[in-house]
Amino acid sequence: MSIAVESLFTTALGLQAPWVVSNNDLNTVKRRIDFEVKCDTNKLSCPACGVDGQGVHDRIKRSWRHLDFFQFVHVGQLR
Repeated sequence: MSIAVESLFTTALGLQAPWVVSNNDLNTVKRRIDFEVKCDTNKLSCPACGVDGQGVHDRIKRSWRHLDFFQFVHVGQLR
């Protein structure tokens, strides 16, 4: 898909930089959209206290189910 589509889904999911939808796969037969979300940085703000420049501890792929888009199941994956 095009970068515009990934940008659309990045916005629709409410993601903010440095998080972006990098890839998506629409399967109309299974009524499912799979998104791949990535973060291209080595340091982030601490989610608890907000201190900047905290090292990223892992890059383990994770999956989760989000609200449905256009009556399709959405399953996301972090990388």
